[in-house]
Amino acid sequence: MAPGGQKHLFAFNTIYNQLETALQIDPDGHANNEIANNIWVQLGGTPYTWLSGDASGFRFHHNLWFGGLLQSAAPSSTDVYADPAFLRAGGYSSGDYALQRGSSALAAGQILAQVSRDYTNKLRLASPALGALESWQDASDALIDHYYRAILGRNPDAGGKTFWGNEAIRMR
Repeated sequence: MAPGGQKHLFAFNTIYNQLETALQIDPDGHANNEIANNIWVQLGGTPYTWLSGDASGFRFHHNLWFGGLLQSAAPSSTDVYADPAFLRAGGYSSGDYALQRGSSALAAGQILAQVSRDYTNKLRLASPALGALESWQDASDALIDHYYRAILGRNPDAGGKTFWGNEAIRMR
């Protein structure tokens, strides 16, 4: 068996406020590992990753980082550095980590053939969202527009569309 991690994919995960480092990589003969399309949120200054030794066997890309301490081997030019705007961060159900409208994690990912569905088994979009949950924004927008026109005879205002869009995400 070859030493170290070989050809592993760690993708489309949502990691929120771990008490300790969320990902530890010890020195070994790592090669062709990919860490992509994840959302990493660490509060209180805890490091996201612990990379001891050579991290050249890992390719980090299309990740969102917020709050924690970032090691120099992890970031890439395709990363996002912002609050992911979860619906209810700190909650105990997966829906609490759905992305609100305007989240910088929406459509920020890269398609990976190995991960075609999200945590709820929804197909990933052509421009996938980062993290475990794909966005339902386009489908809910169309439905909200339809109901406003059918019931109220008008297009939704921005506040109403945002409210009902976030409700649709919450009820997902």
